[in-house]
Amino acid sequence: MAKFNLTATVNTSLAGTTLAGEQGFTVGVLNGVGPTGPTGPAGPTGATGPQGAQGIQGIQGVAGNDGADGADGADGADGADGGRNIPQNTDTGTVTLDINDAGDHISISSPTGTGVTVPANVFSAGDVVTVYNNSTSNLTITQGTNVTLRQAATANTGNRTLAQYGVCTIMCVADVTDADVFVIAGAGLS
Repeated sequence: MAKFNLTATVNTSLAGTTLAGEQGFTVGVLNGVGPTGPTGPAGPTGATGPQGAQGIQGIQGVAGNDGADGADGADGADGADGGRNIPQNTDTGTVTLDINDAGDHISISSPTGTGVTVPANVFSAGDVVTVYNNSTSNLTITQGTNVTLRQAATANTGNRTLAQYGVCTIMCVADVTDADVFVIAGAGLS
């Protein structure tokens, strides 16, 4: 019997049947698979899917360096001029200084008795009184009770003498109840 290789297109509905007049010729289909056809055209693009969830926040970076200092501002206006004089109080005889004398100068003519007394518990640290001996006699500056009257630039304390036409300044440097301390300095002071 002769064998043929036959290639044909066969209707799959005839699979497994024998054609009449031909012996041993059986139509078969190889698993019903034919040759692969050409690729069809691309389909339309599908709709965009929903947005995904936000990712976790990253760690914070290192702080940057401080910026440079800014320029200096403009100078302010000049202040008012200070006083150009020391108000004068005139007196004669014996004088006990009081708070109204602070910032003034006392001009004493015809000194008598204890002259000028520096009292305790009247002045505050920084208060200043200037005394002018406007006479031809010596003037005594008396250290009051509970007061230390220290001559500037020395260890001397106690009463001082102001010569004729001498001038001195008395400054409170420690305001302590019943223990005030004053410094006295000037021309003609001993």
